[in-house]
Amino acid sequence: MRHGSRFLASALMLPLLAIPGEAKSQSYPIAGMIDLHVHAAPDSRAPRSINVLDAARLARTRGMRALLIKNHYTETASQAYLAEDEISGIEVYGGIVLNRTVGGLNPVAVENMTRITGGHGKVVWLPTFDSQHNAPDTDNVPIALGGVLLPEMV
Repeated sequence: MRHGSRFLASALMLPLLAIPGEAKSQSYPIAGMIDLHVHAAPDSRAPRSINVLDAARLARTRGMRALLIKNHYTETASQAYLAEDEISGIEVYGGIVLNRTVGGLNPVAVENMTRITGGHGKVVWLPTFDSQHNAPDTDNVPIALGGVLLPEMV
C-alpha cells in the first residue's frame, strides 16, 4: 500500500470535531470548544508566551474540550501525549508539518508520528515556511511540478 493514500493532509481538521465529549464548564464562552491551532513552547522558531502543559491547564480551566498543538519544525504528538498524561480533563492532539526538518513530503515521518504512544498524532500539514510559496528562492519542499501534484501527494 502506498503511504500517501493512508494519510490526509488538511488544514481543516474536521475529524477532530467529531470526537465525543462534553464541555467541562459552561462558565466561559469557549467551554466545549476545540482550538485547532495552538503554538506553544518548546519551539525553535520563536519564543512562546506559554508552554504546552500550561496551555492544556488553561484550556481545561476554561472548560475547553481539546487542543491541537502545532509546530512548524517538529512533530507534536509526543508533546500532546505528555500533556494529556499530565493534565486530566482535556484532550490534546498533535501532528506534523512536512517542512524540511522532517524530510519534506516524508511518509516515514508521518507513519512514525501516528505510532507515537497514545495515538495523539492526528494531523498532517503540508509544508509551511519551507513551501515553494513561502521560500521560492531556497531549498523548498515542492508539492507539485508544472501544476501536477507529486506522487507523494496522492
